Amino acid sequence: MQQEAMCLAAILGPFLILHGLWMLFYRDNVVKVWSSIKSTPSVLYLIAFVNLLVGLIIVHTYNEWVADMSVFVTILGWVVLLRAFIGIFMPQMFMKMFTPKWIIPTGVITLVFGLFLGWFALGMV
Repeated sequence: MQQEAMCLAAILGPFLILHGLWMLFYRDNVVKVWSSIKSTPSVLYLIAFVNLLVGLIIVHTYNEWVADMSVFVTILGWVVLLRAFIGIFMPQMFMKMFTPKWIIPTGVITLVFGLFLGWFALGMV
């Protein structure tokens, strides 16, 4: 099972690193994208269903609660699933989570999580 976790971490780590950097260095673009999504509910639901698909893939592929770095893959899968359910069943709450004041903290968390996954994927643990 460790190999599946490393494979997922190798894919998701760089993605989260780039996403976190984008949020931190291009905050104006992040605000524009989210205001566009707020005015187009169908895009919000599309994002939520893509999150559902990705979360299910992660949880199905690797769902091990162990005391090592691979637990970050499991946590990410469940967080993505939670985001999907909130986006599908409580879209107003989902949109309240994404305000300009949360861009920097969310970007930092995303970047750090991506660095943890990338570090794990490179076998440095």
